[in-house]
Amino acid sequence: SDDILLQIIREKENGQSNLKTAKKVDCDISDVVRVLQDTQQIVSSYLDENKPSDIAYELRLLPDDVDEVITFYQSLQKLNQVKKALVDSFKAAVEFEAQLAQLQAVTGINNDELARLEKNVLNVAGSTKFTSEQIVQLQTELGKLGFSVSEIEGATLAVAETAQALGEQVGPVAQRIGQILNQFNLDAAETTRVADSLVSVINSSALSFEGFSTALQYIGPLGAEVGTTFEETSVAMA
Repeated sequence: SDDILLQIIREKENGQSNLKTAKKVDCDISDVVRVLQDTQQIVSSYLDENKPSDIAYELRLLPDDVDEVITFYQSLQKLNQVKKALVDSFKAAVEFEAQLAQLQAVTGINNDELARLEKNVLNVAGSTKFTSEQIVQLQTELGKLGFSVSEIEGATLAVAETAQALGEQVGPVAQRIGQILNQFNLDAAETTRVADSLVSVINSSALSFEGFSTALQYIGPLGAEVGTTFEETSVAMA
């Protein structure tokens, strides 16, 4: 847990450092813009005071200056890209911290448990196409459905892989799988089995994920009431 806390502290320090660098780059670019504006005014004054023939003659003598302007412009573009990357990185770090705080508020977990889920988030985000912010959203949806920390840890990867296979967002998929587990009185340990069945049924039928979810809201409780399994109910819907 000490290593995780140190990692969080370093990430926050890096975010603050990135913000300072972004502000410095912003100031540097502002200075460059002012120089360009002054240069534009000088050029405009020169054009007003000279004949077109004189200007054409002098332009032929400035190939090196043109190359320098092109190089300068390319450097300016790179500065803008660096600035954008630093600002985006800082914004992402702030957003991630805010979502973790929301996850903790929803689930009522302590800091040690939050650190466990954060580690799980980073692992799942690294093995799927989803960002860490999206995986936190997934975990938050499971937390709203009453999943414990251990249950969230065990279900996160299965839900993310299901969303990826269906081409859907992780939040709605997490919500639907959690509701299926509750409707059919299944434990969170059955998440992977339900997720696999969900992918199989939707991919082998004409139903979309949204259409299947809507139909299951009405059919699911009836199927659970008469004792049919989720697999049996979903196959009958396909």
